[in-house]
Amino acid sequence: MQVLTLYTTEHCHLCEAAMELLLSLPELPSLELRVVDIVSDDRLFERYAQCIPVLAAGGEELTSPITATTLRTWLDQRVLPQG
Repeated sequence: MQVLTLYTTEHCHLCEAAMELLLSLPELPSLELRVVDIVSDDRLFERYAQCIPVLAAGGEELTSPITATTLRTWLDQRVLPQG
């Protein structure tokens, strides 16, 4: 199962929008979604504080802004199995 990690934090409207997009994916049941609050880790906060939300999978990252179009393209090219 492919793992997607969403780096986020509370009270972030862009993060909430990205989560809504992810939850609307028909492929979501075949993916494992991990949500990580960057405030819980100093290294993550330093790395992502200025660019959340960030979606990561298999060493690849999609940074904000995450739109329906950028999410679909990124998933199709890097995450979702072809076939």
